[in-house]
Amino acid sequence: MKAYAQYIIKLARALRKCSTVAEKMLWKKLRNRSLGGLKFKRQHPIERYIVDFYCDELKLIVEVEGGIHNEQKQILYDRVKFRDLALSGHNILRIQNDEVFKDINSVLEKIINYKNLSPSPSPIRRGERMPLSKPGVRLPLSGKTILITRSKEQAKDFIQAIESRGGNAISFPTISIEDPDSWKECDDAIKNISSFDGIIFTSQNAVNKFFTRPNYSLHSALSSKLIFSVGEKTKSAIEKYNLNVTTIPEVYTAESLGETMRSLGVEGKRFLFPRGNLGREVLVEMLNSLGAVVKPVIV
Repeated sequence: MKAYAQYIIKLARALRKCSTVAEKMLWKKLRNRSLGGLKFKRQHPIERYIVDFYCDELKLIVEVEGGIHNEQKQILYDRVKFRDLALSGHNILRIQNDEVFKDINSVLEKIINYKNLSPSPSPIRRGERMPLSKPGVRLPLSGKTILITRSKEQAKDFIQAIESRGGNAISFPTISIEDPDSWKECDDAIKNISSFDGIIFTSQNAVNKFFTRPNYSLHSALSSKLIFSVGEKTKSAIEKYNLNVTTIPEVYTAESLGETMRSLGVEGKRFLFPRGNLGREVLVEMLNSLGAVVKPVIV
């Protein structure tokens, strides 16, 4: 964890030196308490993320975004990032580059409006609903309807976070969990499980799909293997099959899992990686760069 935290801090410092034009323009208006006496920090680490601008007094994150945020992989990453930050009690304001270029005063007005709202909510625990606001107190998401592209069950915590801030959350799943077109690649890998040093799981769905393949007894084959999990929920899913997880990262991301595996030594080792078809490539690329061989299979 220390190594990953140091990496985030170094990355934040580097990002401050290569800000975009829009970020530089906005920073001139925010620095030195220039906007309403509010203290802002730029390229500020929060948990496992780095945000463009942050005001602790308002618990407000301001993100200035360009065209890259319209790309599919970035959309999926942003969805997770802003869900996590909202669940930890932060207000989030996403601004487009063009808004800064064309009417920066309107951007500043949006920011200062948060100062006139009710005090920022305290962070909530996952699964815990904040008390409803008192009459006459306006919450940050009052009057807003937010479409969530996950099922109600999967997005339960996020929905509660939105509703506790006065918003109306509508669940409209755009991704369904289905079997792959063919199980051949996965089944062939299972047949050759002895050729792998370990296995990697980054979702509960992947765990359940993998271990329910018929006609295979995986417990004895995997009991002596390295088993890596991205987080506690995935770890719990693995343990239901009476297997022990080698380790999990303290920060539940693919990047942090890669750092954890690197510290244990992966050079020359082969890993099976059951996953969905929309998974990011960052972990595979990271482990390959460290000399490991990773075999992703769609489950």
